[in-house]
Amino acid sequence: MLAPVSNLTLTKAVDREVRVDRVTFVATARLPYVRKRLGVASRISSLIKNEGFRRIVAADADTVAILRLTGVGKVLEKDFSALLREELAIFNSSFLGFARDRLKAKPAFADKKPRGTRSRAFLHSDGKSGWLRSEVLTGFGQEVDGFWLRSARENFFFPLLAVLRKDVGVAPSWRSDLRNAAVLLGQSQTASDLPLAFLLNMIALELLVTSQSDKVVDALPQRAEAFLGWTGYWASDGFGERIRDLYRKRCLLVHQGRRDGISLEDVVFSDELLLNLLSNLVRHPKLFGSKDDVVEFSERFKAEQLLGIDTGVRPRTLRAQFRVIGRGQELERAF
Repeated sequence: MLAPVSNLTLTKAVDREVRVDRVTFVATARLPYVRKRLGVASRISSLIKNEGFRRIVAADADTVAILRLTGVGKVLEKDFSALLREELAIFNSSFLGFARDRLKAKPAFADKKPRGTRSRAFLHSDGKSGWLRSEVLTGFGQEVDGFWLRSARENFFFPLLAVLRKDVGVAPSWRSDLRNAAVLLGQSQTASDLPLAFLLNMIALELLVTSQSDKVVDALPQRAEAFLGWTGYWASDGFGERIRDLYRKRCLLVHQGRRDGISLEDVVFSDELLLNLLSNLVRHPKLFGSKDDVVEFSERFKAEQLLGIDTGVRPRTLRAQFRVIGRGQELERAF
């Protein structure tokens, strides 16, 4: 299956090709040179004589997604589409920590780049004056270049791919949790609705560090502290209480439909938590090879705190980066 992807430009920095797990994203200009390796037996020059196929590889989209499955094509069509959507979401998760502007067009399955603006007119009650506000919703999309490559290496994306491809051994259920969390995170990155983006982030956070038997409102900050409590921000910026506040807002949204209390700062803070937690989890697969390992690590850290000792439970290789911390700071435009 080949599908055009709009708003995604793969540069020479990544050899104009990125594979997630089963799906490979390749620049349309590169496709004729790698078609055999990717399973396309016919020459691209021959295929584009067909108008329908020409729309796929010679459309406005600069990138094509390719996926190979074994079986009867018509029977597998739904599986093809589901895997493509899922792995595009995982790919979109890589833009966390690299690009936060949610008004910027995100990669999507489309033959052509969508165009448009978001405009509003504000009129005073006297009907004689007012003002207009417009925002460009597309721009140039995402460019996967050397800066993206460095971010993908330094943060969670490439270590995550190693886990998903089974190049690194972890428990199968944990691999599934990590994959689902990345899908949710990618969907959040492309969501145009603030409460939806927030909810997707919160589900991903819970999936990564809590279990079914937990009282989540307490477990979520406790597990996060085990990974991030060593940073100076944890105490000075009240991270523990802020995480509890996120969970309370999540419950109000899910159980009472309360959308009004969710702010842009809440979404960005949950973005930052996910970036750091996921990076630390996938960078230490021997230490965190299952959900039970995550829970046990947190419990051992809690015991250290109660006893007032340091037995070296927390590895010195944990890392953290928070670009937006305090409440009320001016954030990059979003939603």
